Amino acid sequence: MTSTSNIQSLQRYFAARFREEMLPERKRPARGPSVTISREAGAGGVSLGNKLATYLEKEDGNRESVWGLFDRNLVEKVLEDHHLPSKLAKYMEEDAGSEFKAYLGEYLGLHPSISTLIEKTNETIKKLARSGNAIIVGHGANLVTSNLRNTLHVRLTCHLEKRIERIQSYLGVDYTEALEYAKTKERERRDYVKKHFDKRIDDPLIYHLTVNTGVLSDDEVVRIIGDAVLQHAGLLRR
Repeated sequence: MTSTSNIQSLQRYFAARFREEMLPERKRPARGPSVTISREAGAGGVSLGNKLATYLEKEDGNRESVWGLFDRNLVEKVLEDHHLPSKLAKYMEEDAGSEFKAYLGEYLGLHPSISTLIEKTNETIKKLARSGNAIIVGHGANLVTSNLRNTLHVRLTCHLEKRIERIQSYLGVDYTEALEYAKTKERERRDYVKKHFDKRIDDPLIYHLTVNTGVLSDDEVVRIIGDAVLQHAGLLRR
């Protein structure tokens, strides 16, 4: 479910992209950078993504800069881009659950093939990253966009006990439930990347930057990532 504040942010983001497209080509601004965020469960991917968007809008020196965060709402964007029914959303998440159910639905003709859905997801990820000023969380986005020069790839990690504390606070569950949630999410995300990209999600060589969110404050994490993005943007303009 996309929150009201996220909906408003995305409306601003797409309005900015639309205004750029309406300009004559010679007057369009150069495409800005984008960021992909891979995260361990409870490491703070979405909450830090929101703060990162705010930081980048404030610090990049362009008062008209607007950033969009795509996490759970990425699936909604894929469905919109490819004119797919909303009922397919449950098959398109990293943590879609039982592969047996997914492939049974495919076999019975209840929805397009899983590979087709993944392909369409990847197309939308590339489209957003190329447009610039997009923060894309999960879905192997770093691997989908690995050949895009404008995109910086970040991995968020954190020791387990701290992640469990965050999950407990966020979901309002006890320690055992939070631990099981973390293990399940980690397995599903690891399997998603291995199955669809044949990579290990924790391979440091597929990221530009890895940040331990358990030993740094949110502000420090956002500043480290944000400054790396702005430096990357400066290199793009040279």
